[in-house]
Parts: sequence; structure tokens; C-alpha cells
Amino acid sequence: MADAALAEERTGGASLALRVGWLTLVIGAVALGALSMPAYYHDLLTACSGASCLLDGALTAADFRALSAAGISAQAYGAYTLILYGAVTLVWLAVALLIFARRTNDTGALLIALILATANLVAINGPMTALALAHPALTWPINVLATLSDVTYMLLFLLFPNGRFVPRWTRWVVALQLVLSALTIMSPLDSPVNAPNSPIAQALGILPLGFFVIIIFAQVYRYRRVSTQRQREQSKWAVLGLVVAAVGVIGLNIADLIIAQAPGGGQPSAIIMNTLYPLVLLTVPVSIGAAILRYRLYDIDIIIKRTLVYGSLTAILAALYFALVIGAQTLTKLITGQQVGQQPAVIVLTTLVVAALFQPLRMRLQRTIDRRFDRSRYDAAKTVAAFSATLRSEVDLAQLNAQLLRVVEETMRPTHASLWLRSDNQYHQP
Repeated sequence: MADAALAEERTGGASLALRVGWLTLVIGAVALGALSMPAYYHDLLTACSGASCLLDGALTAADFRALSAAGISAQAYGAYTLILYGAVTLVWLAVALLIFARRTNDTGALLIALILATANLVAINGPMTALALAHPALTWPINVLATLSDVTYMLLFLLFPNGRFVPRWTRWVVALQLVLSALTIMSPLDSPVNAPNSPIAQALGILPLGFFVIIIFAQVYRYRRVSTQRQREQSKWAVLGLVVAAVGVIGLNIADLIIAQAPGGGQPSAIIMNTLYPLVLLTVPVSIGAAILRYRLYDIDIIIKRTLVYGSLTAILAALYFALVIGAQTLTKLITGQQVGQQPAVIVLTTLVVAALFQPLRMRLQRTIDRRFDRSRYDAAKTVAAFSATLRSEVDLAQLNAQLLRVVEETMRPTHASLWLRSDNQYHQP
């Protein structure tokens, strides 16, 4: 009894030390973020140059001229950006604090909560970087924090949901990412590592795609080989948030490239993109929080299927619309010598074609995804539908009995199935 009490006391002491350490790190990150705000606000009010153009939300002189033409002052833009940053940071911090309060004795959950709490506060190219630009003496320690922050997302999804690396070799992938991040952040902007046209920089730019594939592989491996049923449900939420964030960021990058090529692109669009990027990334803390705290609240399978259906549908229709517009532009120019913008009927016709394809394409995608990702439910639906058609034409009771038992076995897969029919107040088993 004494040994058990002593072990329990030691466990309680370790748990208390863990909670105190967690709060100390989070409070330190919040304090650093607060100290960085004045320098960040100052950089938002002036046209960027050199390293300051890497800051999130930084605008060039052309961007400020576009703001002025739209009647928006630099002070209003700076205040808006700070409020947006503060609101987004509060969401990350609130999710982390909820996990901390509800999963106090879960070391894995606390580690993930710590990553969530500090990710946005010490993110590279955020307010912390502005503080380093304003006070060069702080450059080295802030660069160290930025390097650690750069592997946050990878750590978050490789450790989720129990705080352990699965498979174990993924820890070396994190170590590689840490080395590459340190090399990039610590090197000057004009070095071969950071120069835009440098082969080394281009090679390093491809690596995040490989890391994303490794993260997805690790979650699938964990899901199929290691996870319990509860952890599988949690992993579905985490992967959903990761995929939505990744697709959103890729979509915004593509839209940014398209807008930049348009006349006047790059000025008002910069403000819109700076707003959308942090909002898209909010799917990460929200999905992680739902996975840890309320993973049974919603049917995640339905959400995943609808995300797959409508995400694929949006991508296909968008690609089709642009292809039709470009094709119509080329064809119209060859026939009439006029640009498509001078032919509104072509735009209207293209829009009608895409609208007409929406419902048939959605239904086809739904059937395809049901077959690929929810095969058992899809087969069960087909079996019930076939039996319903049989009921309308079959008159032989013995045949109906046999088919009903077959349908129950195929759809519900019980260990045993029997059918009893009442006849003359007696029960008989066929």
C-alpha cells in the first residue's frame, strides 16, 4: 500500500511539473508575440524592401497606391492585419487551452496542444520576424525559434494522436526537415539556398511536397497497423483538416498566379490573399481539437465523403470552365478577330454548360467515391435496392424467404440469421 501511494504521489508530481512546464512555455510564447506587435505594425505601415517583404501581410509601394486609390489608409490596413492575426492566433490558442484543460493527464495530447499553442505565435515571417528585423541583436535566438516553428506542422501530424512517431523512422524525416529549415533560415537572402533562380533553392522548394506525402503515408500506416478504433476516428479528423488546408493553400497559390497575370493584378489581390491564407489554415487546429475532444460528435465519414465529392466537383468544374473560356477565346479570335471579352454570349454559354454538368457530374462522383471509399455500404445499398425490385414481382413465399435471409446476411453480416413466420398461431422455421 505504501509503495502504491508513493508511486501515485510521484505520478502526480510529474503531472504537475508537466502542466507547469506547459504553461510556462505557452506564456513565454504569448509574451514574445505581444512584444513583437509594435515592430510588426510599423512594418505594415511602410512599403517593404528586402527582407521585410517576406513578412506576412507586407505590401509594396504599388500595393499601397492601390489601397489609397480604393480609399483605404495604411493605418486602417495595419490595424486590420493585426486584428486578423490576433483573431486567428486566439483560435489556435483557444483549442490548445481546451485540450490542456480536458486532457491534463494525457502526455501525447499535451504535446500536441503545446504545438498548437505556439505554432502561430512564433511562426516564421510573422510578428516575431519583424521583431528580429527591428532589433538585430535578437536575430539569432529568434531564428532558432523560427527553425523549430518551421517543423511544427510536420510534428503535429506525425505525432498525432498519441504523441509517438509511427513508423519510428519518421523521426529522422523531422530531423532532416529541421536541418533544411535551419539551413534556409540562417542563410542570407542572396545565398544559393534562398536565391529564387538557384538550383539548390528550387530543389528545396520541391521537398515540402515529399514531406506532405510522408505525412499522409504515416497517418495511413498508423491507421491500418497501430491505431485503436478510437484513434482511427481521431485520425480521420486530423487527415481531413490537413487535406482541406493543403488543397486550400494550393488553390490560393494557383489563384494568386492567375490574378497576378491579369491587368492590375497583384495589388488588391494581395490583401485578399493575405486574409484567406490564415483562415484556410484554421482547419488544422479546429480538426485537431475536434479529433481530441469531440471526435464522436459528427459522422466524420459523411464529412469526408462530401468533402471528396464537392472538392473534386469544384476542381473539375473550375478546370472545365477555364478550358472552355480559353478555347472559346481562341476560337472566337480566329473567327471574328475579337477577344472573348467582347463576346458576352460566349461567357454566358460557357457558364450554362458548366451549370448543366453540375448535377450529373456530382452524382457520378458520388457513386465513384461510394464504390472506392465506402464499398460495404455501397454494396448493401445495391443489395437492398435489388431486393426491393424483387418484392414487386416475386409471389413465391419460399423464394422470398430465402432472398430476405440472403439480403440480411449480405448487408448486416450477422453471425446467424433465421426467419420465423406465424401460421395458425404456431411458429415454424423454414
